Amino acid sequence: MFSANNKFFNTAALIIICILMSACSDKDAEENIKEDTSDTSFEADTRSLEDTNTFDTDIFTITLGSDWIYDNDASEAVSESSGITCYYFYHPEDGADSDSFNEHLTISVEDLSDTGKDFSTFKDLITEQMKSDAYTVNSAESTVINGYDAWKVKYDSAAGDTVMKNYLVALNVENTICSFTFTCGPEAYDSHLSLVDQLISSAIFK
Repeated sequence: MFSANNKFFNTAALIIICILMSACSDKDAEENIKEDTSDTSFEADTRSLEDTNTFDTDIFTITLGSDWIYDNDASEAVSESSGITCYYFYHPEDGADSDSFNEHLTISVEDLSDTGKDFSTFKDLITEQMKSDAYTVNSAESTVINGYDAWKVKYDSAAGDTVMKNYLVALNVENTICSFTFTCGPEAYDSHLSLVDQLISSAIFK
């Protein structure tokens, strides 16, 4: 499965990722998190991911819709900025390239085995990071995805005058946190959430 690494747990990694990605989209009040601890779970269902393709790493395999494009340069840049392994995808509209995208997905992977941290610590620290004027948390819930404890947070982030909608889903895979952060403009956000959930639930961890 996952091998332990010596990197210290970067508490702001996911927040940094969202700031960087929201800032890129510019090219084209503190709120409390209300935690729902109900055991809502779902299993993988990719029937709506038409014309699918597979993205494979030594950590996981996921099923993507054909419009999601992997950006290696952006992945390396975000990994370097956050200090953890990240995979960056954009979803172009009308033939747009990565400089004018409106939707993107970042997958980050961080092994907590050597840090003394755990999933509860991760959630507490991310919650604290979101208590700033740059973020508005709309909902948060603990859940189970394909047998793994998970945490789902919907929040808004401000980058200049632009407000982006975000959906963070973090899975605890043997004390390795695999996080999926979907960012989109307000106009298309709700219509994409179901497919994003299906994409996340298609992940197979090695």
